[in-house]
Amino acid sequence: MIQNKFKYRKTTLMIGNMLRVFLIVILLGSFTPVIADQLDNKTITEITKLLEQNISAGNDEDIEGYMNTIHSQSPVYSTTKEAGKEIISIYDLKYEIVETTYIRKEHGRLTARIKLKTTKINGPEFKDNVLDQIYIFHKENDKWKIWNTQTVSINYL
Repeated sequence: MIQNKFKYRKTTLMIGNMLRVFLIVILLGSFTPVIADQLDNKTITEITKLLEQNISAGNDEDIEGYMNTIHSQSPVYSTTKEAGKEIISIYDLKYEIVETTYIRKEHGRLTARIKLKTTKINGPEFKDNVLDQIYIFHKENDKWKIWNTQTVSINYL
């Protein structure tokens, strides 16, 4: 009799766990991220234009134009602005996007891996390089903006 109660409880627990797993799978399935291959052309065009504006402003040493490409609520907004001012006061650099790989789009956020080449035109000692970075984009007022970047590696040229 005790063995039968134990089997009944064990079976009930197994069925309950299976239902929980099933519900989790159903719920997560409704939040499936858009993988890079499935990105729509509108999003790719918007991000491409944003990156072109970002690079152009950097090359023109236009700190306000550069900051217009950064999300105003980004946790690195202020430090990015200060660092940008300092860099343009010391160096004349040329920026160029070498490669862009879109990773995923989910929950109002887009992630891309971008290789950015930086070469010195004028200024003190500087090692030309290619930064391999992960970019995170968020929308602000219905426009994509750069939220943050994380450097994966630096290849000195």
